Formats: sequence, C-alpha cells, structure tokens
Amino acid sequence: MSENNKIYRFTIFGSAVPERSQSAIVGGVNVPRRVQTFRTSKTRDWARTVQVQALQFKPPEPLQGEVELHCCFILPRPKSAPKTKFKPHIGRPDLTQLYKVVEDGLRGIFYLDDAQIIGYGYCDGETRQKRYASPGEPVRVKIEVWNRPA
Repeated sequence: MSENNKIYRFTIFGSAVPERSQSAIVGGVNVPRRVQTFRTSKTRDWARTVQVQALQFKPPEPLQGEVELHCCFILPRPKSAPKTKFKPHIGRPDLTQLYKVVEDGLRGIFYLDDAQIIGYGYCDGETRQKRYASPGEPVRVKIEVWNRPA
C-alpha cells in the first residue's frame, strides 16, 4: 500500500471542546470601529492538545489530495445519566463545532489545508460520531484520517 492510500488511526485523550469564539468591538474616537473575533482559551487549549498528541502519529509529509476525516467524540457522561440504560447524545455541543477544532489541530500535520477534507465518517467499530462515555470509559476522540489518491 502506498503512503497515499494509508489510513491513519489514533486516539486523542481528553474532553473535546467545541469551536467557540468571542467577539469584541474595537476602535475608538479616531479609529474606525470593527468587530474582532477570537477563540476562547478552552478552544485554543483543546486544539493544542490535539496537535501535540497527533504529532506522534503523523505521516512523513502532510497528505496530498483528497482527505476524509472520521471521528468519534466520546464525551463526558453527565452525573444525571442512568448507569445501565443507553442515552444518546443529542444535545450540545454540536458535531460540526467539535469537528472544527480537530480539523484545525490536524492542519499542517496530516494535511496542508482543511479545504482538502472532502468528507466525514464513522470510525471503525463505532455506530455514532458522538456519544457519552460508558461508566468507567475514558473521554477521548477516536480519529481516522483517510487519504484518497488523486
């Protein structure tokens, strides 16, 4: 199998944080007013965690061409959740906001630009892309990066 056909599978341990940004109006009397948007510190810290942990699984060079990103976000189980019954995760954070931080964290490591991502999918062995952790299960993100040859 050539390097371009390889599937990279790895796990990032930690509690996933969705993309959140804050806005501020900057400017003054002699400076035009504008809205400046910036990431929250929790989001920046999670993106950095993704980068640091993903470095040990990186390809020799960033992948070229089309890339598929498959993730399963295993999120903290609320204290109020039943211990024996399955409860789906249908609330916040939403899946697209979780993916954005992972995309940004993997940019420059697995691919040059997140515009190379052509699709998303399920990780091997998972039936959902986000779910609560089972009792005693660690919170984490299972990630697969697929390179589609040109």
